[in-house]
Amino acid sequence: MQLNILVFSFLVSAAVSASVSAAAWRRRSVVGAPGLALLMLAVGWWLLANAFEAAALARPAKIAWSVAAYPGIEAVPVLFLFFVLGWTRQDGWLTRRWIALLLVVPAITVAMAATNEWHHLLWPSVTLIDAWGVTAVYTHGPWFWVQAVYSYVLVGAGFLALVAAINRYPAAYSHRIRLAIFAAAVPVVVSIGYVTGVEASLNADMSSIAFAVAGLIAAWAVLRARLLELAPVAWATLVDTLPDAVLVLDPEQRIAAFNPSAARLLGIGPDAAGRAVDEALPAQDVAAVCRRAGDQEVEIQVAPVQVAPAQSPTPTPEDGDGPAATAATAATAATSETAPAATPETAPAVPPAEGRWFNVRVTEIKDSQGRGLGRLVVLRDVTERRIAVETVRRLSLTDELTGLLNRRGFMNLAEQQLRTATRTRNRVWLLFADLDDLKGINDRLGHEAGDRALREIARLLKAAPFRESDVVARLGGDEFAVLATEISVMDGETLADRFKHSVAFANEMPGRELALSVSVGVSVFDPDDPEALDELIVQADRRMYQAKNGRGAGGSAAQSAA
Repeated sequence: MQLNILVFSFLVSAAVSASVSAAAWRRRSVVGAPGLALLMLAVGWWLLANAFEAAALARPAKIAWSVAAYPGIEAVPVLFLFFVLGWTRQDGWLTRRWIALLLVVPAITVAMAATNEWHHLLWPSVTLIDAWGVTAVYTHGPWFWVQAVYSYVLVGAGFLALVAAINRYPAAYSHRIRLAIFAAAVPVVVSIGYVTGVEASLNADMSSIAFAVAGLIAAWAVLRARLLELAPVAWATLVDTLPDAVLVLDPEQRIAAFNPSAARLLGIGPDAAGRAVDEALPAQDVAAVCRRAGDQEVEIQVAPVQVAPAQSPTPTPEDGDGPAATAATAATAATSETAPAATPETAPAVPPAEGRWFNVRVTEIKDSQGRGLGRLVVLRDVTERRIAVETVRRLSLTDELTGLLNRRGFMNLAEQQLRTATRTRNRVWLLFADLDDLKGINDRLGHEAGDRALREIARLLKAAPFRESDVVARLGGDEFAVLATEISVMDGETLADRFKHSVAFANEMPGRELALSVSVGVSVFDPDDPEALDELIVQADRRMYQAKNGRGAGGSAAQSAA
């Protein structure tokens, strides 16, 4: 037996390959790790046999160790293809039948190596020369070229799969895939040099050592660059088709991958991959949720700048309530119908100015030993659901005919206003209005005319002289109520008069089918002598009937503010 630098190189490379195989096998639950473990195990077998072959002195011993190396030599191209296909999730077609077919040529080659002394189809002759001590030089027979071409076809298929994966998977994986291509190219180039005779001066096949070098690169990728801990998933077939936004974060809170829905809904571009979530996401509320530790699920709003309305699953409403809408309502109150003014109780859950709502679910990704590998963030647009829920709630508080608050909505919001008035020491006026002779209108002109009259009174109440902060409602039938806030103690009667003047002005419009008349009663809430809302309504109702019966239709009566 001889020991030299070539033998030592084979032994060290075999140890490196075994270490990489063991490290990958310990992480075999990670995508691609089992394939890498088996690949490096085969390389280690090849290298160890090469070491014993190089150390042997006699021709029969060298040939025996060459035969022993062939299971590793023939397994490497097949296992390389299996590793690449498994890691890049392109192995759906790789059934047991295909695996068996791919192993036919390697199995035949191993058998031919074991029986070469009978047929000499693999190596016709072996010559011992004085290089690296005593070295055996093998000539190449016909079957050698068959297995060589087959091996390069398998390796080439693996390269094509890696190149395809660069375009198939998110940009965050491209540098990892290029690293794998570079690592695999090293032994291929060395092997081609040996087969074509370029390395003849070395008098040794360095392909196995080149595979060990590739193993070192893979070991760095696995242990330092997390090559497998962020292994590509079947992105194009699953996640890319989801309407939900999906983000994958690595342990350093960087965006490893995202689907097209995330790009559309969150307003991020291709350069977001690999960047810290704080830097990449315009929606800082989403970034804040992503930074929190542990699994969680919350609903948050995302500003409209992060949403592309034309492409989002549900369009963003373009019209809403607010000061501008109220001004327009006041300008067209006599001739057009509008929705009720926005209030804390009736405003939509998602006004357009506040963007869309998202359900954000963050899930920790861990390996079989409980170590964190990253986080999965899924955002679902729930704006439509929020609006639907709010619509149902709003309808339960709104009069369907006029769009004003109904009795329930009025009582809820008015109670809040009275509590605020008590705390701020402000008086509040309650106006109780009744549309005169609604029954006569229905009898003479039909119920549709009566409904039009009620809607017109509602429009006039929502316009001058009342403000957006005032609570306006139809309590039922022909009865309306207004809780007017933040006014002086002498304004109750003035407000009633101005409302009646608005009715009178509307009656003067040309083309009217009937003249409207209202009776109004007013009561005042005094924080120094507070009364319940029900009592205020009773007082205003009583004064309204006093005005109707005592002064005729169209009258008003107010409580003294003294």
